[in-house]
Amino acid sequence: EPTWARIQALTPEQPVLTSEHCLQRNDGKWRWFEWTGTAFFDDNGNMTHAIGVGRDHTEQKQMEQDLQDMDLFLESTLNSLPYNLAVLDNQGEIVFVNQPWKDFAEKNDLKAEYASEGINYLSVCVNAAEESSEGAELFAKGIREVISGERNFFSLEYPCHSLDEQRWFVGQVTPFFESPPRRVVVDHINITEHKQLEDQLQSAMAELFAIHENAPVLMLLVDEDRRLQRVNTTAAEFVGRDAHEMLGLRGGEAPRCLNHLDDPQGCGFGEACQSCQVRRAVLDTFADRKSRKNLDAW
Repeated sequence: EPTWARIQALTPEQPVLTSEHCLQRNDGKWRWFEWTGTAFFDDNGNMTHAIGVGRDHTEQKQMEQDLQDMDLFLESTLNSLPYNLAVLDNQGEIVFVNQPWKDFAEKNDLKAEYASEGINYLSVCVNAAEESSEGAELFAKGIREVISGERNFFSLEYPCHSLDEQRWFVGQVTPFFESPPRRVVVDHINITEHKQLEDQLQSAMAELFAIHENAPVLMLLVDEDRRLQRVNTTAAEFVGRDAHEMLGLRGGEAPRCLNHLDDPQGCGFGEACQSCQVRRAVLDTFADRKSRKNLDAW
């Protein structure tokens, strides 16, 4: 009845009606049908007759639903990622940004022209470079190279400090699996915590090396082959050699132990070396990771 009423409402100016509806068959299954009704009119504009044609397009509707479900799944997946992500077309225009990207833009009061779909991200990078944003021009170059196929991946670590926080990010560009020029995924991962830990480690290492260098006792850092990797000032002065000259030598070779001349291979291979407590302690420490103290050596 509603469909017939709509057909009767057709006019010479709008003589065609398209509609779809779902019908349940006798077996309980639902099928989608698309109907096209065409009305014919006489010279006075009166409808003389109408023709209706229907077709079952259940498969098409199912494909459309599957595509919508896939789009929803993809969008939900990208929005669940903990970092900012955007998809660019092969001209550098933003076609999608995930929720973390939008949240970051809102939190940092970024204008829409810097973060929204439809904006050319390469232009954003160029403008940022003109405003002295560190790494923006280099990042734009990396995006172009991935789009063109010159690179298959690009990554750049850069600072992005706010007024109340020191922050660092790593920007990455990954291509779609298609022929160049190709679409790319751009993501920005906050590595501030990692950078802070890295700085703390460097500071701790600097303090450790300062203690090592200025300790009033002989201190040698050796590898598993017993070769010297670091020599402090006290040890160098005791031996009477330049610290850099000793690097790479084995423990007995640096202080010119007489026994290191017993074998052409040097320290650790002569007969007397087999009973050397220092050599044995170093090898055992590397083997079981336990400290040895108060060793006598002569």
